[in-house]
Amino acid sequence: MAYSLRFIYNARNPKGKKVGSLTVDEIEEALLRCIRKTQELFYPDELRDLQSGRPVRKNNKLLALHPFVDKDGLIRVGGRLQAAVIDYDQKHQVILPPKCHLSELIVQHENIRLLYGGPQLMHSSLCQCFWITKERMLCRKTVHSCVKCFRMQAASASQLMGNLLSLRVKPARPVDYAGPFLIRQGGRRSKTKVKRYAALFICLVTRAIHIELVSDLTTESFLAALRKFIVRRGRSHNIYSDNATCFKGANNTLCELRKMLNSFTFQE
Repeated sequence: MAYSLRFIYNARNPKGKKVGSLTVDEIEEALLRCIRKTQELFYPDELRDLQSGRPVRKNNKLLALHPFVDKDGLIRVGGRLQAAVIDYDQKHQVILPPKCHLSELIVQHENIRLLYGGPQLMHSSLCQCFWITKERMLCRKTVHSCVKCFRMQAASASQLMGNLLSLRVKPARPVDYAGPFLIRQGGRRSKTKVKRYAALFICLVTRAIHIELVSDLTTESFLAALRKFIVRRGRSHNIYSDNATCFKGANNTLCELRKMLNSFTFQE
């Protein structure tokens, strides 16, 4: 369309012909003429009434949009955004019918420009310039008929997951450290700060959390926190942790204590 308009202009002005690539003004003029011609074909009665200063008929579908004709002869949406600090096209979008070739081309172009971002993104972007009746339906239709959109939105294969381990379904308690946290030691005016840690006891099934304050990363500090936890929450059947030094030292200490207790023989 833009090249056709350039050909007409060059034929009428042989001394001032336009050459080279199309300019932005030429492309916008071509789009403007396409919109004007589309509205003349699909909204002839509405355009005649609005140009003569009469409102559209009461049974007309465009009545709720409060349409008007601008200086370029296009039917636009009315509304109450005259004082808004936005572009004129956003205040008063151009009205287009859904079942026309121009609307389909505009939606397809917007889909490509947005890199196939989906119907919702396409709809929000089109609303900044155009008001296409039943626009959401047209956007979904365009996405469904687009091969690239189909490939990008293809559902991934879902594999059957294996059974969960017993420690994931039976109550068990893992333990880990969080920190360090800087704590002020002494009175209110003291500037001495020391590092302290938090021992986290988490149930693998219910995700319940128990927190104990730990002075350092030694085995003795962890065993003291473990004793506090057992006194408060009860004895645990299984405790899982990573390979931290304090946890490995506590495991060795408890294993030695268990062997020592098993070696005792009690007599009546």
